[in-house]
Formats: sequence, structure tokens, C-alpha cells
Amino acid sequence: MFLVLRIEFEAAECGRIHALSISPLGPKGNLIAPVGDVQINVPKVKLRGSGKNNYTCVGDLGGVTFHEPGDYVFSFSIGKTKLGQAVLAIVHQS
Repeated sequence: MFLVLRIEFEAAECGRIHALSISPLGPKGNLIAPVGDVQINVPKVKLRGSGKNNYTCVGDLGGVTFHEPGDYVFSFSIGKTKLGQAVLAIVHQS
């Protein structure tokens, strides 16, 4: 299973490295994996236009164990800017 995140960067944010933080929480609000920053290098756009650029991150969740049914929340941020979250609902554990 993979987690895919697509982020749009303004022109002024392109051409440098950003630290993307991912915080995965279990149904009881407990941290289910270590939190660490992922360094992403957002290239400058070479075509004319807005100068904005999109960056796609793909995370492999193959090593993550979901110990109980419930909602698992993955929150994303860069620095103090919260980008959003994704919720994975585990309905039944085999």
C-alpha cells in the first residue's frame, strides 16, 4: 500500500529544499511510526507561465502495522505550515 501526496509550490518556493513532516497517528491518537522530515528538492519551472510547480511524494506503507480497526490519520506539514491530512479507515483486522 502506498500513500501519495501532491503539493503545489509557488514560484518563490521553487528551486530549494523543503522539509516535509509526516505525522502518522493511530485510532487512539498514538504515534504509529517515528516522525521524521523528508527532504524534498522542488525544481524551478523552466516553462513560461505562473512559475508554480507541483511535487509528488510517494510513501511505501508496506512496513507499517495497523494493530487495530479504526481511523489512522496522516498529517502533513512543511515547517509550521499545515498542508492537510489523509485518513485511512481500517475496518477489519485479519
